[in-house]
Amino acid sequence: GLAVANLRGSEQWVELWVQIESAVLPKLHVCTAQELSNLTWAFAKAAHSAPRLFDAIAIEATPRLHEFSAQALDNTAWAYARSGHMSPALFDAIVVQAAARLEQISARNLAVLVWAMAS
Repeated sequence: GLAVANLRGSEQWVELWVQIESAVLPKLHVCTAQELSNLTWAFAKAAHSAPRLFDAIAIEATPRLHEFSAQALDNTAWAYARSGHMSPALFDAIVVQAAARLEQISARNLAVLVWAMAS
């Protein structure tokens, strides 16, 4: 809303995201696949650079991508591409998962995945 719009870009906004990152980093191992995807999406949407968090999520998520829904796969790929954070191992694993589930993935999810891979 309006309050968030007024806060965005301010020192308090940046500090909020720094605090969220610090709080969530030690808890990634207990996050669900959906929570990992949501975290990457939120940080990318907020345009808050969090390389340590994105590196840690990539390490946590890569071996667990089979737990991710098609939507979570595309949200995660989108978030890494949008934030400009490179994670080749994660992207390779996302491609493998997407290829294994092509019939289950909607056209919209495929379009987002292709865009993310091309970015």
